[in-house]
Amino acid sequence: MCGRRQWPACVAATTPIIRMPQIFLHGDSLHSMTVAVVVPNPDAVRGWARDNSRDGTMTDLCNDPQLREVIMRDMVAKGKASGLQGFEIPRAIHLEPEPWTPADLLTPSLKLKRADAAKRYRGVIDSMYDVLEPGARAHAGAGAMTAVRKGGS
Repeated sequence: MCGRRQWPACVAATTPIIRMPQIFLHGDSLHSMTVAVVVPNPDAVRGWARDNSRDGTMTDLCNDPQLREVIMRDMVAKGKASGLQGFEIPRAIHLEPEPWTPADLLTPSLKLKRADAAKRYRGVIDSMYDVLEPGARAHAGAGAMTAVRKGGS
């Protein structure tokens, strides 16, 4: 969906860099910002863990707030250096320990199946927005119900 006008110019933000080989950038008309699901490079994560005296599985490390902050800073710096607008740079990220494959979220040509990713990570995406915009989802839901009532349904 990066190619459609309704989506931010996310090509520069999702260009793989050493710590982030796979990224799902999510944005929609209900929110004024984007969020991302990132599959970090396992070698870079292990290097970070070694340098920062951390131990654990890839899942444990992906749940480390300090690693998330390091990757988030890298994404913000890369986005700004690429000339992206503030709303085009994700405000929150979720680190996914398992790489995506053609058996789940990638096409045979290794492109992300965005609709499938949105379904799989709906709860994670909603949680990130709940932290960034407390109460916004409840407010958006109320507005949607008002629109349905006005439409006669």
